[in-house]
Amino acid sequence: MILSTDKLTKSGEVLKNKRQHKGWSADFVAEKLKIRKSLVLAVEQNNFSILPARVYLRGLIKSYCDVLGVPAKKILRQFDREYALFYQGSIDKKIGKRAGRGYFCLANYWRWVWLLLFLLILIFVLVRAEDIFGRPQIQISSPVNELTTTMDTILVQGKIKGAFRHFAINGQPTGVSEDGIFSEEIFLKNGINEIIFTATNLFGKKTENEVKIIKQ
Repeated sequence: MILSTDKLTKSGEVLKNKRQHKGWSADFVAEKLKIRKSLVLAVEQNNFSILPARVYLRGLIKSYCDVLGVPAKKILRQFDREYALFYQGSIDKKIGKRAGRGYFCLANYWRWVWLLLFLLILIFVLVRAEDIFGRPQIQISSPVNELTTTMDTILVQGKIKGAFRHFAINGQPTGVSEDGIFSEEIFLKNGINEIIFTATNLFGKKTENEVKIIKQ
């Protein structure tokens, strides 16, 4: 919080009033103090931003008081308070600007993070779109189609590619591993055996494959 001494008579104004009461010009005081007129006016206006460092400025104000014939102690105490308030205000403003810049940078950082995350999700969806929305693919590794055998059972094996909700062999739900691999033993009857594989995705799209086994 920046305090103000505008409602009080500032140390510079006290000096200015004393000078004018004596009927002296700023040029006359500058000549007496052997300094530039601009410095005399800056002291009277409490324009600390263009005045020298505090230690030199206190010496200048003391010399000004001596020239005017007024006690310097009270003026210097008031000056110290005003000087401290002025530079505290400058520090607060700088901190506020830095904080504002920090907030702006942080906001931009999170904006880019969310944009990058959105792009990654979009790329993932586009790459996996066929797997998610397309029909699942059934790859049968064994047996081969139209195999002839004398065995009473046969082991069917294969893999399902793409997202699916339900898988069945000859209408019977069949377990599938996390990698989409299935393995099931099927009983055979004499003659032609039709083994039908059915996979249904999350949206009801269905894929069917068929293998014929001939038992003699």
